[in-house]
Amino acid sequence: MPGDRSLRIAIGLFFVLALASLVGPWLRPFDAWHTDWTQLQIAPGITHGHWLGSDAIGRDVFVRTLLAGRVSLLLGFGAGAIALLFGLAYGALAGTLGGAIERLMMRALDVVSALPFLLIVVLLLTLFGRSGVLLVVAVGVYACIDLARMLRAEAARLRVLPFVQAARALGAGPWWLLTRHIVPNLLGFAVVYLSLAIPQAILVESFLSFLGLGLDEPSVSLGGLLAEGVQELEDAPWVLLAPGGFLAALLIAFTLLGDALRARLQRPGVA
Repeated sequence: MPGDRSLRIAIGLFFVLALASLVGPWLRPFDAWHTDWTQLQIAPGITHGHWLGSDAIGRDVFVRTLLAGRVSLLLGFGAGAIALLFGLAYGALAGTLGGAIERLMMRALDVVSALPFLLIVVLLLTLFGRSGVLLVVAVGVYACIDLARMLRAEAARLRVLPFVQAARALGAGPWWLLTRHIVPNLLGFAVVYLSLAIPQAILVESFLSFLGLGLDEPSVSLGGLLAEGVQELEDAPWVLLAPGGFLAALLIAFTLLGDALRARLQRPGVA
């Protein structure tokens, strides 16, 4: 089926990118931070060993791109895990309890979502330094807002279904309903959203790194490489194209994965 084909393509593309970012840098003789003043802005090629060329201070673009992809993937999955954990807990709890508590929880979420996210992140990074953990937490909290809203609506729909009402009539309390009926039926929606939250987190992190608010050296992410590539665009466009292509391929893989998972979830007979 088309959905299954898209799922296989997405998983295959993601597996190739993830495997390349994990083991690729170890297969090349170049260090990501080693500078070679005899190989400045070398064009991509095979004979000199720099498959994707070198940057303005002689660093290998291929190795740096794969290493940056690894860092961005780790940040994206970390932020996605935080978004899934807090978004699922918050949305499921609000939708299960209902009433005044649900309204209060959602109004609190509205207040948080109205805050200027970028300004707050800049303030936090200024006060506590550019930390990868802080960046992951900030992006994860930002991504969990939409997930909590979506899961709250789905939990509220499940709350009035016959099987939940029957469990309540038999004496099941809120905690039993939450853990045995609501959350298990929300996991499919949460996984689909996670496939969208991870690329969103990678994009946000890349945007912050592009603005100079990302990780400190020697750590490098795709956004940081894009910022470097813009400065060398006229003389060495490959410095920008390599991380840009890797980022685009990642986003395509996650988009295909999210679409395929959503199609499977909506297929009749699939829970």
